[in-house]
Amino acid sequence: MSRRGRSTLRVAIIADYLGTNSSATILGLFGSFAGLMGFVGGLAGLAYYTQGYLVGFPILSGLTLLGAFSFLKARAPQVPDPVAP
Repeated sequence: MSRRGRSTLRVAIIADYLGTNSSATILGLFGSFAGLMGFVGGLAGLAYYTQGYLVGFPILSGLTLLGAFSFLKARAPQVPDPVAP
């Protein structure tokens, strides 16, 4: 799947699971976290080039796996019945 399709699908899933009112806030938080992880990844690469071993790889891969499993464990929200008072 192309990057464009994956990004569109992610936005649609977030809107379905978390609602359209809060999807912009969630996407903003995801963007901030992605920027932070890009910076941390650069620091891990710098540590590799200066120290000669992969210091940050286990930490970054563990955080990535934690995020992936928490995303897979998410359940669809319960939609309220429009007929109920």
